[in-house]
Amino acid sequence: GFRTHSESTISSTIVVMPRIRRKRSRSGSCAIPKGWAPDENSPPFVKVGDTVSAGQTLLLIEAMKTFNPVAATKAGKVTQILVQNQQPVEFGEPLVIIE
Repeated sequence: GFRTHSESTISSTIVVMPRIRRKRSRSGSCAIPKGWAPDENSPPFVKVGDTVSAGQTLLLIEAMKTFNPVAATKAGKVTQILVQNQQPVEFGEPLVIIE
């Protein structure tokens, strides 16, 4: 007999801006990526080409003067970082692509 197997396909996961609880609801409010690194003297949490594990911190988002970690939703390789530090982002906006 001949054995066949299904070809695996690469699936991408897009990590998006999570909903962050705010004390007051503001129309049009946004959050700001403040840290691809824990602080200005440290290397970034991740960069393109890095392999990450599910739950690993990718960046910090500042909302209402609180820093919120954004974690990888699956393990894989970071293929794109779609936002820059200080670039305002909205809920649901793509931040990182992991394959």
